[in-house]
Amino acid sequence: TSLFLFAFFGALSLCSIGEENTVLSSPMVSSKETSLTVLSSGMKYGCSLCHAWGGGPIYLLGRYCLGVYPTSVGYETYAVEPNRGTYKHIDGKVPLPEGGEVTVKMDGHTCTVTTTRAGGTLLLKGKEYAIPVGEAFTVEY
Repeated sequence: TSLFLFAFFGALSLCSIGEENTVLSSPMVSSKETSLTVLSSGMKYGCSLCHAWGGGPIYLLGRYCLGVYPTSVGYETYAVEPNRGTYKHIDGKVPLPEGGEVTVKMDGHTCTVTTTRAGGTLLLKGKEYAIPVGEAFTVEY
């Protein structure tokens, strides 16, 4: 919908200039209060979470903070280019189409990536690393 695209590109613009906290704290239902990780439709608790914009922050976190994105059709090959932005630590999983997942953990000194699918490349500090399947791959920087 038009509203979703407006919100999405607005959030994307804020993230690109280092304002991830603004995007993730403003319209997001606090996971500490409700254990939800989607945008509210306006009601504090009984809100509708089925709208297209409800999952926006989840996509933004996976794509721009954890940095997982396809480099070929269907994620046959994919890149992991994490960006902590203003966060001290990031840690999350991104499900891949047709099964599999990528786990990324990053702090100020190390980045660890684990994947269940072949074809991944870690892009970190101007270097590229092939990500082995089924084992934690850690890079210190």
